Amino acid sequence: MKKTIYILLMLLTFIFTGCINSVIDNSIGLTSNELFDYIDNTVNNKTFPAEEYEICITDADNSTMKVKYDNDMLFMTEFSAKDKIIAFAEMVQLYGNFTINVFEADGIVVYQKLYYNTGDVYVFWENGGFEEFHSEYNNETMFSDETSISFYKDENGSLKYCRRAVKFEVISQFVDFSIINDRDDFFEEYGSVSIGSNGKLVFTSEKIVTIYEYLEVIFGIYFNDGYPFDGHTFYSLDGIFDYKVKMD
Repeated sequence: MKKTIYILLMLLTFIFTGCINSVIDNSIGLTSNELFDYIDNTVNNKTFPAEEYEICITDADNSTMKVKYDNDMLFMTEFSAKDKIIAFAEMVQLYGNFTINVFEADGIVVYQKLYYNTGDVYVFWENGGFEEFHSEYNNETMFSDETSISFYKDENGSLKYCRRAVKFEVISQFVDFSIINDRDDFFEEYGSVSIGSNGKLVFTSEKIVTIYEYLEVIFGIYFNDGYPFDGHTFYSLDGIFDYKVKMD
């Protein structure tokens, strides 16, 4: 009898231990700052711990990414935070010419996949609060008045946002003056984020940057030797805008 009980206890211990190890082996805990490097190293070194597993972001309210290894690439199939689950209709690629980040600030969890400032953004907060934002830089939006939005934590750990004109998304790489109408064209806006009395996100603007203010900074860095535009070479930003006004 004692031997039988002993065998049963050993069997239960084995099963229980196996279950625990299975859970541990299929779940990885990372901080927000560790996530990007983990994805980069895992894909480049092909060190996938399992075909399917979970990544828990420990400093973002233990939000969870369900990921899948497929064809030497890492994909996300599901993201959950604040008791809400987002199951993606198509797997989300986690490595490429974009950034992936997950963080929590002021009790709000943000997951975003961004190319510069455009992309897919999901925001979660208590009591089922949720909002998503989607923007894309393409041949249509590069001539539109659409804006993109992304979120970040400032040096004090507060939640902030950056809203930007989509048509100026890649202007730091290539300045196309043909899509600029005026010195005061909206470039981007910075501000704070809070939850309003109605349970919705509230955006409070703190700084607006015009296209002229932005170009004023980069013009002196990249175009000291002059900027070619419309068959002319300009050595000042004001010269270009004055010429555009004259031609219009």
